[in-house]
Amino acid sequence: MLESSNHSIYEKKSEIVKDYEEVGKSCESSGDYKEAIKFYRKAVDIDPDNELLWHYIGNCYLKLEKYEKAINSLKLAIEINKEELYECFKMI
Repeated sequence: MLESSNHSIYEKKSEIVKDYEEVGKSCESSGDYKEAIKFYRKAVDIDPDNELLWHYIGNCYLKLEKYEKAINSLKLAIEINKEELYECFKMI
């Protein structure tokens, strides 16, 4: 019973993260980078190990010319998933 409940909670959190991510993408595509960052950060509060969200945040900061924040966010994205990035670069 407890395992089923934990799985359900995980699924719900995953759905919420996806919802925030989608709203963030919508804001970003319309050029509202500050608002996009707000939604990406809400998603990251739930799923802090999601390197893709940190990547999105970093890109928005780049668009806003907030380079130090962009670098910090992009560094986090790299740190979270170094191995996968390394494998991608090996294929280039």
